[in-house]
Amino acid sequence: MISYSGCIVGEALDNFGISVSGLGDLNCDGNADFAAGAPRANPGGDDSGRISIFSGIDGTELWSLPGSAAGDEF
Repeated sequence: MISYSGCIVGEALDNFGISVSGLGDLNCDGNADFAAGAPRANPGGDDSGRISIFSGIDGTELWSLPGSAAGDEF
């Protein structure tokens, strides 16, 4: 079980955190990391979406994967 106690905040109206998943240890620090989706984020056009990968130790964003086109809701 993955447990994180802290605060991670997304942009208003991005639906940040509507989906969250544990991923295992992606950065090889010995602790499981996790992903949170923001399907209404706009990095590649309106509602292209974004998935962010966070450290399971302190919640630091490790990677951000943007949707590629408007409406993808990635």
